[in-house]
Amino acid sequence: MAVVGLLHDVLGNQAFSELIARGLKYLATLGEDAFSGLALGEVMREVLQGDALVALHQAYETRGPDQARFEAHQRSIDIQYLFEGRETLRLASLDDATPLSAYDAEKDTWTITPRSASRKAWCASCILRTSMPRAWTCRARP
Repeated sequence: MAVVGLLHDVLGNQAFSELIARGLKYLATLGEDAFSGLALGEVMREVLQGDALVALHQAYETRGPDQARFEAHQRSIDIQYLFEGRETLRLASLDDATPLSAYDAEKDTWTITPRSASRKAWCASCILRTSMPRAWTCRARP
C-alpha cells in the first residue's frame, strides 16, 4: 500500500498507527532550515523513539531513471518527504519482481527489478508512505 499526497492533507484525512502518525507529525514540525546544514550526500539520523522510529535527513542529487534502483524492506516502513525540489517515484508490487540482490538483514533492504511499475511525479511538500512487503519505491529525476 502507498499513500501519496501533501503532508497536511495526509495528516488530516488518513488514520495511521501511533508510530506512523508520530513520524508524520514530526515532519510537520520541520522548518525551512531543517536541512540547510546538510552537505550534499550527508545523512543526519534523528532518533524519535528508539529503534522503532528514526528520521534520516538527507541531501542528495536524484539519479536518472536508468540509474535508479527499486528497494524493498521486510521489517521497516518508509515515510518519505520531499522537502525541496522534484522527484519521480515508481511503485510496484513484490509479487511482480525479480530480486537483484540477496536480502541484507542488517540493513533490512534488497534491490529488485519489477516487470511493471506506476510512475508518479513528486514535488516539494509531498509525502509518500509505503507499507512493506507489498510495495517499494524507486526515486529518480522527473
